[in-house]
Amino acid sequence: MNNKVTKHKMKFLLLTIICFLFFTGCSNNLYVLRGDKVELTEKTMTIPAVAGRTMFLIKRELIKAGWKLKIADSSLKEEQISSKTMVKEVKFDTAYRLYFFSEPSRAANVTISIVENETNEMVLEMFASLCCEYVRVDFAKTIVKELEKKE
Repeated sequence: MNNKVTKHKMKFLLLTIICFLFFTGCSNNLYVLRGDKVELTEKTMTIPAVAGRTMFLIKRELIKAGWKLKIADSSLKEEQISSKTMVKEVKFDTAYRLYFFSEPSRAANVTISIVENETNEMVLEMFASLCCEYVRVDFAKTIVKELEKKE
């Protein structure tokens, strides 16, 4: 009987330690930098042609919130803005664009920047350490919440 109780206590202790490590080690290190307010009547965004779980979750949350997404690729129009020089400008046909960066040495660290296309003003920048699936989903949902804030 004593052996059974000891095994049960050991399993409980191990489970407690694993849960503690999960919840403390997978804390949501999320930083938000707000810029210009988003015009919610213009919910169109150019997003990078980046694959992966995090970008998939971001796209899913934006679509669920009613955003129309366009993938940035070589079909974006370049327009020569000066006849004397070869300066060209990329033209977007969406109201906003999203930049996505993950550190090669630390794939869990992700930064997104959202820019208003006409003025090139920053709307939102977020950094997070995405160590687990729960934090990735929360990060994607937070992007939409921050974009749709009225203040």
